[in-house]
Amino acid sequence: MAAEREAAPPPAEVAVKHKKRNASASSARSSLKIALVSPYGFPHPGGVNDHVRSQHEELRRLGHDAWIITSKYGKERESEGHVIRLGTGWAFPANGSMGRVTLGWRFKEQARELLAEHRFDILHFHEPFVPFLSPTVLDQSDTVNVATFHAFGGFSPSYWIGQRWAAQLAAKLQGRIAVSGAARHFISRYFPGDYRIIPNGVDIERYASAAPIEELRDGTLNILFVGRLEERKGFIHLLKAYHRLRKRHVDARLLVVGAGPKLREYRRYAGLRQIRDVELEAMAAGIPIVASDIHGYKNVVQRDATGLLVEPKNHKQLAAALYALARDPDLRHQLGEAARAKAPEYSWPRVTEQVVDYYRELLAERSRGRG
Repeated sequence: MAAEREAAPPPAEVAVKHKKRNASASSARSSLKIALVSPYGFPHPGGVNDHVRSQHEELRRLGHDAWIITSKYGKERESEGHVIRLGTGWAFPANGSMGRVTLGWRFKEQARELLAEHRFDILHFHEPFVPFLSPTVLDQSDTVNVATFHAFGGFSPSYWIGQRWAAQLAAKLQGRIAVSGAARHFISRYFPGDYRIIPNGVDIERYASAAPIEELRDGTLNILFVGRLEERKGFIHLLKAYHRLRKRHVDARLLVVGAGPKLREYRRYAGLRQIRDVELEAMAAGIPIVASDIHGYKNVVQRDATGLLVEPKNHKQLAAALYALARDPDLRHQLGEAARAKAPEYSWPRVTEQVVDYYRELLAERSRGRG
């Protein structure tokens, strides 16, 4: 959730959360040939694919020969620009979300031929144990392998069952990245090792230059939810909190950016006129956040500095936080400006620079080992 700045109010005053730069220094160094491996059927919507897209764009902007290896869904082409597709991906309900699996008749042979043809300097796997694209490519790789782990949570039956099988694949990873301390804690329970924390990035310019939607600048408090509409994202708790706000006669509207399996159910719960979709591009930077007090958010949101943190699944606390922001424009402005000042720490140029530095560190270690 975020509150808008009073001087130049964006379209959403309260949002619920769940570049150019000088590249001369980087371009002066040798260009790398890098493949980002996504098992989630790039470019289909999703957090990991958004991460892969932005990282790929920034790597190419820096002069690196960056590619994406992913799976094919439906009638997609096998090759498209710098996107290479192996096998066929299938989606299925799992853990309140959608699971993915990739299958193919000549999977191993195709992976071997692809790697022999391209001779990548770096293979960067995003969630390397999602079957069967990433494990197959990793198994055939003889280059420097890096993995980024995005997920965090409680007990994982799939990791618990598969950790013995995946241990030999984990041993082939020269580098391991976790997007947060929570993600590192989660994955290291099953695959202990050294993990470098490099956060997700954000397109600073895109959101800072977002144009307000005039029809929403009518004095009504705008509450914006951004996220997939599935049970684990907790949107039902926001709906309950919003209902409490309405009972307290707060003049507010609820805006939703996202879709998912629970959309129809949530529409029935709230009434069709209380939920509307807006484009993600309409978000404006500089608005404070209200988020669940969980590890993934605590790494980004500073309590009472850049946003408010509330107990997970507690719609009463969520309603109280929203009410406090609704009643206090100065608090909205203060938190929003603090959030704006912190955001550049997560810009894609800065995040990608950390990743490339890690690549070079791993390549140097490999070179010393061979020498």
